[in-house]
Amino acid sequence: MNQLATHASASVASGGPPTVPHTTSRSTPSRLKRPTPGNVEAPSTHLLPPYLLLSLFSALFVLLYATGSFTAYISLMEVESEGSYRGQTMGDDDVTLYQYLFHHSNGISFKTDGTDDGGGVKYLDERKHPRDNRPFFPRCADEPFLKISHPGNAELGLMEVPRLWVPPGPKHESGDSEIWHKRTGKLMTPDEAAEIGTYSPWGDETIFVAISSYRDWQCRYTVESIFGRASHPERIRVAVVEQIIDGDDKCDVPLSPCESDPNQALCKYADRIDVYTMDAEKAVGPTFARHLGHRMYRGEYFAMQVDAHVSFITDWDVDIIAQFESAENEMAVLTTYLSDVTGSIDPETGKGLRKGRPIMCDSYFEPSVQGLHMRHGQQPEAAPTIHGEPQLEPFWAAGFSFSRGHFVVNVPYDQYLPMIFQGEEISMGMRAFTYGYDFYAPEHSVCFHMYSVGQHQKLRKKVKTFWEHANSFNGVGKVSMRRLNAIIKLLQIDDPNPNEYNKIDEFKYGLGTVRRVEQMYDLLGIHFLEIPQSVEGHLCSFVQGGVMHNFLVPNLRKDGMGIDWTGIKYEFEDPKADKETKEAKKVQKAKAKNLQAKEQLQESIIREIADRLKVMGDPDKTVAELESVVKRVRNGESLVKIQKEYAEKFANPMKQVSRSKIQFTVANLEGVLGKTGTFVVETRPDWAPIGVQRFHVSAVNLQLMERILLNNHEIFWYFCYDPYISLSSRN
Repeated sequence: MNQLATHASASVASGGPPTVPHTTSRSTPSRLKRPTPGNVEAPSTHLLPPYLLLSLFSALFVLLYATGSFTAYISLMEVESEGSYRGQTMGDDDVTLYQYLFHHSNGISFKTDGTDDGGGVKYLDERKHPRDNRPFFPRCADEPFLKISHPGNAELGLMEVPRLWVPPGPKHESGDSEIWHKRTGKLMTPDEAAEIGTYSPWGDETIFVAISSYRDWQCRYTVESIFGRASHPERIRVAVVEQIIDGDDKCDVPLSPCESDPNQALCKYADRIDVYTMDAEKAVGPTFARHLGHRMYRGEYFAMQVDAHVSFITDWDVDIIAQFESAENEMAVLTTYLSDVTGSIDPETGKGLRKGRPIMCDSYFEPSVQGLHMRHGQQPEAAPTIHGEPQLEPFWAAGFSFSRGHFVVNVPYDQYLPMIFQGEEISMGMRAFTYGYDFYAPEHSVCFHMYSVGQHQKLRKKVKTFWEHANSFNGVGKVSMRRLNAIIKLLQIDDPNPNEYNKIDEFKYGLGTVRRVEQMYDLLGIHFLEIPQSVEGHLCSFVQGGVMHNFLVPNLRKDGMGIDWTGIKYEFEDPKADKETKEAKKVQKAKAKNLQAKEQLQESIIREIADRLKVMGDPDKTVAELESVVKRVRNGESLVKIQKEYAEKFANPMKQVSRSKIQFTVANLEGVLGKTGTFVVETRPDWAPIGVQRFHVSAVNLQLMERILLNNHEIFWYFCYDPYISLSSRN
């Protein structure tokens, strides 16, 4: 049972009463559908004469054209095709969507700032027409789905899921249609960032909201709150991944029938709610569920992620956008652990009552059955020390994240981390950091979380978790945690097999190249090379008071494309640690760096020797030689001695020359297609003997590959023979 359903509202531009949202049967195939509302009356069969219809249509066309409404109607179609208004100009500047939608072609001239100089254009806020509920979002309803294996157990069969959205254009150089062709891991340009993001017909930036829900009765209350308390709910689209069993409350079913209460948000905005449903028995944790949520993104301007048990304040959408814009950073991500909802929202006005700023700064390494991982602890909340803008923080939170939509395009949730709960946030955070994103704590919260504490403890304790089916996926989480840590370089330095992990789609779900994760680890005092790994104490003193913010903000790029970390060198130290502890830390850190340097030297020497051994013509002898070197290194023999020995040995490379015979079976012997046979070639890596026929086999790359393990680091050698080969026999 995994399906994605969208609801079509019967009330479009007319503003008429909505219909009851349609729910699909759980027995239907896993497809996204746009069902027909069940209570829409059938159209009348009494038709007007054709000539009268034609006359009425002509008169309507003239009326629409004269009032300029026809322009708006056409542009709605253009909005559905993802903003084809881009590129239009008025004066010296690109036209905004609003201006394009409501500009009347009556000779009005525009100033270079995009405003009219005669008052002819009516901006939306000056218009008297109320916003209606017309559907305009790009949807994935009619797109072909992708089939993927269940990440926790391939024997459970294939899942049909939406494709990850990418801007239109050619395929990525990797051939993967789910990777944006302009995504390289490098920092986006402002123009590339501007390619992502749609607008409503009223000129508002659209907002995508992703929710993952596991058998949570509160999910539909959260969706109701999102729309019901937004200033402009018509610009919001919610995508829910619900993991349920028969009898559970559904996220998109209104609290009351729409016939009796059509003003419920779940009725009025049903066409803006997508729900992907899967059996709870097949659920493998929030990381994969949120991956599915990212698959439902469709190019909206902003992307937000929240838990399924969250309540919003009045006008939250205008509020959070204003806070985002105050950062003046295209790569900003507003994120935090939300405060408890108790006493946080005025029950009469819906306004927020809390004045504190929760901020992400407390983290530590935690052992578990799945393996050592880094997790975030309880985050502090206090009156803001940075005012008028969000405050920089080092970590990302899954329970609330608000950013530009390209965050989802560049850093989609990893598809291959089933059964991961702790570790999800450090994975996403460090990946996003290497793509150039910066994390900020909002100055004040726009929503609040219902925790299992106080008066809500009994209510939340009733909600099941995905761990109830953990026995069906034994051992899966350990494999996932290893992949997670390996990608963000948090495997322990003494790990015997650091290159043995699931590497599938590592570019797609791996690190960027804008920054190195080591830069953030060093800044925060995260000792990832030490044994055991640790984090400097009292990190919050560096973050919460604004020291980190004031240290990094001056490095914000002039074009607003994130903070430039080039040249930033700072290592946080616990300000409250005593002298003895600090000295011990320095010694431990020096040992870790020496160990890392030794391993790097070992790899360098082995690679150097392997390159020189390529001149040996006998692959078996070459492999034996390398195995001997590895054994000597492991036994602790001096690296300098080994390196010197082979330098002398290779001083006269002719001594190492030998021949190798290789037999080929071909289907185009003597260049005749279809003629099969074999021939034997004798290779010389330096030169072919005088008198022997020489020819170049450009179509045949004579390569032998052997894998040698040094300290269980995987190192690959390619033994490439000279393209000039001597023909010794032909059969």
